Amino acid sequence: MNYQDIIVECDVRGTDASRYRVWVHDELFQERTWRWGEDYYLQEVIAIRAQPGRYRVRIESVPGDSGTLQVENFCVTEGSAQIDSEGNLEITS
Repeated sequence: MNYQDIIVECDVRGTDASRYRVWVHDELFQERTWRWGEDYYLQEVIAIRAQPGRYRVRIESVPGDSGTLQVENFCVTEGSAQIDSEGNLEITS
């Protein structure tokens, strides 16, 4: 199997007490509760080990949560891959 190690980063802004989940291709990677106020953002660092192919990276509010999220600046900082502004990731060999 030809697995690749990829690092994806993006910026997340939220409102007080909003909760969100980070998904990669329908696999839950993490869940967080926003605690930093509206004047801050987090730079999420997502480590992925996967075979070449297409994947979807998404960050979503937890169902039933009233907070709001803004996700921007997706980029690949390590590995042979490309990602667009919608979180569509393509890992190359």
